[in-house]
Amino acid sequence: MEQRVNSGSVFGEQKVLAGVDFDAVRNVSVVKRGGERVVCSLQKVYTTLQRLAHDLPAVSLDGVIRAIVAQLYDGITTQDLEEVMILSIVPFVEQDPEYGFLAARVLLQKLSKLVIGQSYNDEKIESLYRTSFVDAINKGVASNLFDKRLLDFNLPFLASHLVIERDLKLGYNGVQILSDKYLRKVDGQYIELPQSFWMRVAMGLCILEPHKNERAIEFYNQLSTFRSMSSTPTLLHS
Repeated sequence: MEQRVNSGSVFGEQKVLAGVDFDAVRNVSVVKRGGERVVCSLQKVYTTLQRLAHDLPAVSLDGVIRAIVAQLYDGITTQDLEEVMILSIVPFVEQDPEYGFLAARVLLQKLSKLVIGQSYNDEKIESLYRTSFVDAINKGVASNLFDKRLLDFNLPFLASHLVIERDLKLGYNGVQILSDKYLRKVDGQYIELPQSFWMRVAMGLCILEPHKNERAIEFYNQLSTFRSMSSTPTLLHS
């Protein structure tokens, strides 16, 4: 049986979804990172996915939402909800590769919240992202993760050359590999996002160059657009 939802309700104006158990969701609460329990908002979930899929015309959210609802349970944490969203999207990649980009963007949003405390829809995302790059280098050096010579670079200058929208060109497998293997953590917490990682690797490649800032940008543009790629040991240890 189809359920038609009026404007301003769960899925916006005249959105039709088949097979969604709305009654089951009404009693589901979500535990936020600070411990607060709030009522699960399908409207928020749908709006988030709709925003992330704005340039992915092959993506249909109806089936994704139904898959998410089927896995919800009372007391789910926000982290687990994000994981449910990703796991609900990935099977649809068989239908169209664009679902892989959507899953990647949900994971990127999760990482963004962990690193800078804001999601990708925040109007301050660009400035926060660039600031997080500078912070990551300083934290990494202070924790002996990064070579202290990285502090010899003009970090604000390099931050201004990050092309943040390149994150949206990453597929799910790419973001997952970066987060699992390459993005660095301090005390178990992520400190960098993909574009910050590529710039850090670029800095390591030209640490002895006389014009290191300009060369770092050149290397960064090669790496972050995948026109060239360094070996795994270089990516791990730059």
